[in-house]
Amino acid sequence: MRTTITLDPDVDALVRKLMVERGLSFNRSTVIVMSAHPGDLRRTRNGGTIAVMTPPGRLVAFAATRDLDRAERFYGGVLGLDILTKNPHAIAFDNEGTELRLTLVATKAQAPYTVLGWSVDDLTARVAELRDRGVSFTRYPGMEQDADDAWTAPDGTRVAWFTDPDGSVLSLHETA
Repeated sequence: MRTTITLDPDVDALVRKLMVERGLSFNRSTVIVMSAHPGDLRRTRNGGTIAVMTPPGRLVAFAATRDLDRAERFYGGVLGLDILTKNPHAIAFDNEGTELRLTLVATKAQAPYTVLGWSVDDLTARVAELRDRGVSFTRYPGMEQDADDAWTAPDGTRVAWFTDPDGSVLSLHETA
C-alpha cells in the first residue's frame, strides 16, 4: 500500500531534496514517504497535507529446522548469533536488531534458493572466518566462482553460498 500526496509549492523543493538524500521515490506531483515511526497526516504552513506511511511493525525472519539443539549450535555457535528465546517449539536469535526465528517442524521442504543472507563488508574475511569454524561453501556447476567460492554478479556484487544443518541455502554477499 502506498500513500501519495500533492505538495505545496514552497515545501516541494525541501521534501524532494530530503527524498533524494534518503533514496526515496517521487515524481512530478507525488511523493512516497516511508517512516519507521508511527505516522499521521501533518499540515504544512500553507494548509497542505503530508502523509507518512509506516510499516506494520518490526521485521522478523523465519526459517524451519528439524532439530532445535542442532540449530542452536549452528546459528549460535558457528554463526555467532545471540539467543533471544528458546522454547520447545522455536529458538529466536538476534541478528543486529532483527530477530531470526527458527521454528521446529517435523518435515522440511528444501528450497533450491537462498532463504537467509547476510550483507558483509569483506566477503573474503567472512568466508575465511566461517571456514575456520567448519562451514563448507557451495560450488555450483556452470557458475564461475572464485577462490572464496563466490560468484560475481554483473553489478560486481560477490555472493558465496553455504547451507545450515537442515540444508537451507544461506549466503553472504558483498556489494560492489
